[in-house]
Amino acid sequence: MSVDDRRELINARKKLEEQLEELEAAEKKIKYNEDIFSETYRNIRIIEEQREKYSHDKEMVNLLDDAYLSMRDSERLLEEIATEIKESKQKSRNRLEDINEELSRK
Repeated sequence: MSVDDRRELINARKKLEEQLEELEAAEKKIKYNEDIFSETYRNIRIIEEQREKYSHDKEMVNLLDDAYLSMRDSERLLEEIATEIKESKQKSRNRLEDINEELSRK
């Protein structure tokens, strides 16, 4: 392995390590948001109860339905982001392992 190849691998390793740190920070933010969403789940139940209570008021039912859908959309997006972060972390770790193996061989 040439010096340039080795330097390139070392730089790639450094970038991957930085990327992993950023992904871990993002994952912590997601975890914080998941704690917030446990409150959202309670609010969803309240909305469902209120919807039954105000079933005679079409405008109120529409507002409650909009709030419900918005909360469910937020929940789904959070889950998708968390999944993407986990997948990115795994790919970065795998690539980092490959680079470390390559550097240790030569």
